[in-house]
Amino acid sequence: MISQSVMAQDTTRTFNNIDYCEFQKRQKSFTSLDGKMKYIDEGNSDKVVLLLHGVPTSGWLYRKMIDSLVAGGLRVIVPEMLGFGSSASPKGYDLYTPDAHATRLLALMDSLEIKSWCHVFHDFGGQVTWEMLRKDSTCMSELVILNTLIYEDGFNPPVRMKRGPIAHIAMSLYRSRLTNKLMLKQLFKMSVPYRINQDRV
Repeated sequence: MISQSVMAQDTTRTFNNIDYCEFQKRQKSFTSLDGKMKYIDEGNSDKVVLLLHGVPTSGWLYRKMIDSLVAGGLRVIVPEMLGFGSSASPKGYDLYTPDAHATRLLALMDSLEIKSWCHVFHDFGGQVTWEMLRKDSTCMSELVILNTLIYEDGFNPPVRMKRGPIAHIAMSLYRSRLTNKLMLKQLFKMSVPYRINQDRV
């Protein structure tokens, strides 16, 4: 445990004032069985935190947290799941299930020789995290849960898509640079300063 609090604020250091092209240059690649995944790996500590995005975001969501967490003594892993951000977007409905994402994320962490970590997640990341824990209940030392869902019971979304042309069209909007940019712009308009208390990490 780290006893200090870390503020995630705009500074002149790396990620806080970075543009997306620079962010992409800092990403590393992991070749999963299903396609290439991009991820950030910063810091040299044995204390590791993984920041998992949801839908329709990517690792870019956490860009302002990375430096502060590293400065606070953590190694920070920020993966982009297949189909998101700079990661590959192969065809195949079954490649994008929570179970398939979980398998690839565990393989990434195994390739980095990280056996246990603090796991931060939100949104769809909750379903993926649940599947990761079903596969390996010892991999996460702590959970930080941000606005997510995990269980099917009680989850009644306003729209639930099944395989077919409507789902195909909806998912194609995420692949379009124009619509993806508009969705992300709207999402990041809502961003506010936040504080990370590393006593909890």
